[in-house]
Amino acid sequence: MPAVAFELGISLGEISKVRFEHAAAPANLDDAFTWFVRANDDVVTIHALYDNKVREIARARWSYGRLVERTSVRPGFPSDHQWKLVTTAIARLTRRAVEGAPLWRRALAQIDPKSRPILLGAVITGVVAIGIVVMIFVVRTKEPPSPALAPTPAPAPDAPAPTPAPAQASPSAELGSTATSVAKASSFGAVLDIAKPLLGDGLDNQGAWLLARYPKLVWSDVADRDETSVPLVLKDSARERGKQLCVTGTVSEIERKDVDGRPVHVGALRTTDGDDVRFIALGSTGVLVKRSSAALCGVATGTHDKAAVIVGLFDLPENRAPSVER
Repeated sequence: MPAVAFELGISLGEISKVRFEHAAAPANLDDAFTWFVRANDDVVTIHALYDNKVREIARARWSYGRLVERTSVRPGFPSDHQWKLVTTAIARLTRRAVEGAPLWRRALAQIDPKSRPILLGAVITGVVAIGIVVMIFVVRTKEPPSPALAPTPAPAPDAPAPTPAPAQASPSAELGSTATSVAKASSFGAVLDIAKPLLGDGLDNQGAWLLARYPKLVWSDVADRDETSVPLVLKDSARERGKQLCVTGTVSEIERKDVDGRPVHVGALRTTDGDDVRFIALGSTGVLVKRSSAALCGVATGTHDKAAVIVGLFDLPENRAPSVER
């Protein structure tokens, strides 16, 4: 998130003295009902007039529009209502800062600050590698041509031509008319009815990849419908297949695959409760990479290697936007 500092009147939630920059704590405040809020990267601190002195009274971490890991000088202070005022103010100012920023700044704001050094290192490594390849190409084009080689004898007329290796099919390539029905289905509920009999354990089961072929999945199809949980899927996957759930955690693997010419992403996620999840993610994955924090909603299809398997969408602004056939 972009850096922002401001004063917040906790009586009416009024925002004043806004600065979109890293800022130090104030030397003084007018009264105990005016708080100084500072957000640098994803760390949020609150200073107030406390025991006749301006000091830090609370601290939290900003994660996907919420304040988490909240700590304060005494239990119950700030109150839930006051935390909500701080959350609303930060969300409003962050949105204002991002909307007025250049495109690259808006993209950077979506990246977890802990992942930025890794991403920057990858970009620098890629640029250096491209530079080396270009230099090698330039040097070789300036080298004198090699002596002409004797022509290679033609193969005997009766020698059979080598047979090209068959192209590797995607896990859903052999589903035939069933896959066509999924691609043309009018709703996600209809797709579930078609796919449920084929759902099973493993990342390559036909039912999971039938769901991945549905091109019109939108956030409202899967959002906030906790019909099951990861422990229940691990306990009895056959009973829980086809039920919907949402999980949050940290991405540990993510890789692109193509289905019917559309990209999907497969990978793994460790939930905040310590459970392992394998996923097939439709729609956009934005700038999510390994070690990114993420939320995913979708359908449980079974298990794979002691992990629950989910087909669905990541909770990203691109996936919450009005539906567009992808």
